Amino acid sequence: MRAVSAFLLLLAIASDAPGADPATEPPRISVRRAAVHVHSTFSNGNLSVEEIARLASERGVDVVVLTDSLLTRVTYGMGPLDRTGIPGVNRMSRPGVLDRGIRSYLEDVSRARRRFPDVLIVPGVEVAPHYYWTGRPWDDLTLHAFDRHLWVVGLSAHDIENLPAAGNETLANTRPTWRRLWLPLLAGIAALGLFAAARRSRATGGALRRGAAWALLGVAVVSAWNNWPFGDLSRPDLGRDDASAYQRLIDYVGERGGACYWSYPEASYPDVQVGAARMVSAPHPEDLERTDGYDGMEGLYGDAVRATEPGGVWDRTLLAYLRGERRRPPFVVTGIDFHGPETETDPWSRLDGGTTFLLLTDDTERGVVEALKHGHAYATFMGLRERFRLGAFEVETADGRAGTHGDRIDGSSPLTVRFAIDWEGRRPDPDPAFAVELVVDGRVALRLHEPLPVDGAVELGLSAGSHYVRLQAEGSRLNRLLTNPVFIDVR
Repeated sequence: MRAVSAFLLLLAIASDAPGADPATEPPRISVRRAAVHVHSTFSNGNLSVEEIARLASERGVDVVVLTDSLLTRVTYGMGPLDRTGIPGVNRMSRPGVLDRGIRSYLEDVSRARRRFPDVLIVPGVEVAPHYYWTGRPWDDLTLHAFDRHLWVVGLSAHDIENLPAAGNETLANTRPTWRRLWLPLLAGIAALGLFAAARRSRATGGALRRGAAWALLGVAVVSAWNNWPFGDLSRPDLGRDDASAYQRLIDYVGERGGACYWSYPEASYPDVQVGAARMVSAPHPEDLERTDGYDGMEGLYGDAVRATEPGGVWDRTLLAYLRGERRRPPFVVTGIDFHGPETETDPWSRLDGGTTFLLLTDDTERGVVEALKHGHAYATFMGLRERFRLGAFEVETADGRAGTHGDRIDGSSPLTVRFAIDWEGRRPDPDPAFAVELVVDGRVALRLHEPLPVDGAVELGLSAGSHYVRLQAEGSRLNRLLTNPVFIDVR
């Protein structure tokens, strides 16, 4: 039998029953408050890893998922020197984890863990797999898609160093291509031939041959330096988007047991002038459907989100998964994109404003990664003073099989869905009503609009086949909740 709701488990297994057989007991579940998508001074954050750990300890945050930028560098190259950049001229960059070293990053995390043992810090990186250019330096040079990011956790240092990100071509993540090999090989062979001919020749022209040989040798060296390691991950010079670059990253992470999430897929930012170029940012919810195998997305963040509306992109991907058209279902978390410092007026600037609640069977880094991979979490955002809590979310079949966030169960219809939401601590005045929606297979099956507490038990008669149920609630723009789906195979 699948495990019952984490909230019921906490009560049921709070103490060991005398004579109980540990092999037959359900796993112990702990609910942990997590701050997900956090930047430190290793990239473009304003607080060190240790300062973030201290703040998390003060705020009662149990888990911090760091997502410092792996590599933030763009180069506008032309022709055979397409990767060669001069900082401030045709190359723009800011610090990233690779600039300071992944091992230094992990050492900082280890020191912060020792200093603040009550906070579990999970090191990860945010990755830009692709970008592309349109225009010319003298005619509206524009940088596209550089803000399309995924973040990654659960990889080794070696695997992080070789992530297939734009500008991070290595021997481990590329294969040599003739496009990159032909010029250094041809120029090098020609240079050696001319050197040999000049050495054999005593007639006039030997000096000319040596000069040409040195010139060709220079071309070989420069082109080899530009093209190293002689393979391509992304082609910014082609002037178009490339979904395969994102899929390559997703597959790389999945093959190595990590978790991979899309960052703020619908965020909208104004255009930014960077040197002679203009950087254009645009929402890209279509990437959620044209890529597959990733573990989830940020379903709540500091911008308008439409992908999670009933019948939207998220529901379409979940339905495609149930039809066998996708490898994995995407789950949701809250992404706070924290850079620090906090302010008193902006709740999104706070480390504890947007909280992902993780349901862990193992209070370790691996336990967090597994919870993210399997959707054992729910996403919330709360105001500066208004704090609510999800007391229960559980789906139970007629024959007693039960599951919660991310679980997949099988059993008979009808199903019973139980949920409870209430304020945590002092009730706000005035008390805002919450709009609560129970979503079944992409459609709203139940809609409530009333003040908290909301406590419900709903019976659903579903036909034989695969289905899912999820819950979402909104009290205001500062109070939001998204559960992850429970999948049910109805017999």
